[in-house]
Amino acid sequence: MTTHETQLNTELETKSNNEDNNGWTRKLPQLLRGFGAAAVLFSLYTFLMRGWEGSGDLIRYIMLLGHTGALATIGLACGHFLKEAKGARLLLLLALISVPANFAILGAFIFSATGNIGTGIYPQYVAWALGSPLQAGLTTIAALAVLLPIIWIGFRTLARKLGHSLSLLYLFSNAAMLLPLRTPVLIAGLVALLTMFTLYASNKITRHRSEIKTQEGMAALLLQFLPLGILVVRNIWLYSPDFILLTTAAAMLFIALRQCSLLMHRKSRIRTAIELISAPITAITGLGLFMTITSAGWSESVSTIAGSLTAAIMLYEISLRAFHNTSIYRILASLIIAAALPINLLVHGGVIASLLTITIGLAMIIFSYSVQQRSIFLTGIVMTIVGLLDQFQHLFHVFDFGYWVTMAIVGTMAIVGGSLLESRGELVKSKYLHWRNRYSEWSY
Repeated sequence: MTTHETQLNTELETKSNNEDNNGWTRKLPQLLRGFGAAAVLFSLYTFLMRGWEGSGDLIRYIMLLGHTGALATIGLACGHFLKEAKGARLLLLLALISVPANFAILGAFIFSATGNIGTGIYPQYVAWALGSPLQAGLTTIAALAVLLPIIWIGFRTLARKLGHSLSLLYLFSNAAMLLPLRTPVLIAGLVALLTMFTLYASNKITRHRSEIKTQEGMAALLLQFLPLGILVVRNIWLYSPDFILLTTAAAMLFIALRQCSLLMHRKSRIRTAIELISAPITAITGLGLFMTITSAGWSESVSTIAGSLTAAIMLYEISLRAFHNTSIYRILASLIIAAALPINLLVHGGVIASLLTITIGLAMIIFSYSVQQRSIFLTGIVMTIVGLLDQFQHLFHVFDFGYWVTMAIVGTMAIVGGSLLESRGELVKSKYLHWRNRYSEWSY
């Protein structure tokens, strides 16, 4: 081996070792940050579940508030002194995640101070209570003095120029947890209104802004839904696991996942995974709505139609924004309607149910022409035929037509149909061929 070849091999080995070292240099900080974030979240969960043994509720809460403040302070120090932005942003993000826990406990203090319910019915680790409304009010004011700067600094760091608007929106959602409301219907209505407002406000704030396309920007946007989720989970867990709250929680999760997927590239694998996860949530939402309407005293026929339509519409919405498996989502949506509505007619029956089935079928046929999708068209045809057959069955039953009348109607229709084909056969054939050619170009 020549001297030149030896030198070349040495350089290649050195370059390879440097690349390996650089790879580990890049990966190790990421692993450490991931482990640290998991440890911090676990510590927060452990504290909320077990608290600080032997201490009063106020001291326990001060410890949690200090935990949130320490995360933000260390994050700022990390960015200022170490000049390292990733760790600083992660710590501030964790501080923002812990903010709703602080507001939830402040809401428990306020609720206990109103004297609406005793704390004896709760597990010890969630029985947060103070002695008087004045003490609860002063604690809330003092906590806000700590939490408000954390919210503002956190969102300014994650979303830069959008930080001010997103901070106000986050504060507004968290403030809802301070309201002394625990009735399932009121909470569900409050969450629904807050969800619609959050969607409207976040879309208006982030429209045509590049900041929201970054990972930190996406996290800042998704954080807006965290207080709403805690509102629902709190009531389901501690008060009344009502179907309306379960339905609201499922619908809100679907909306949050939808917002997350819309921020990603259409061909992204993560976006495809989010859309797959969203599919079973549509079924949970539809089933929850069915149980909600049924428990409210409405007929099961109306509940079945409302629940199946909701699940089908949500699935179809996924198909509109998905890049992969679009036809599968549409076919699933069509199958839900094609199965639920005929079964509803078979089990519950009724003139109104069959009329709704016909109306839905005709609407699907008309809609299929605008979107040129076969699954929608075929399902509409099936629904219309099923509804019409059910209507004829009711008609014959009500008026007690005999067997001979049925045969006479069928015979007459056959004769008229034959005459129509005889006189207009070529026109009908050309129209049919033209329509079939157009139909063959439709997607599923």
